[in-house]
Amino acid sequence: MSTRKLGFAGRIAHYFINSKLTPLIMVFSILLERLPCSRRPARKEPQIVVPMMDVFRRDAGLLRAGS
Repeated sequence: MSTRKLGFAGRIAHYFINSKLTPLIMVFSILLERLPCSRRPARKEPQIVVPMMDVFRRDAGLLRAGS
């Protein structure tokens, strides 16, 4: 380590580099990250409503092409 004084981030990094708890913290954080994925509900078939009818309306002022 150099002789100059470490800042806040440097002290935290130095602590984690030399700590024996770092691997445990890493494993815990990975497991904590995977927890929401394992608790997600199963996907169900979507209930999509599709209309089965077309509505046609005749207007008095319109003519068909070719008439």
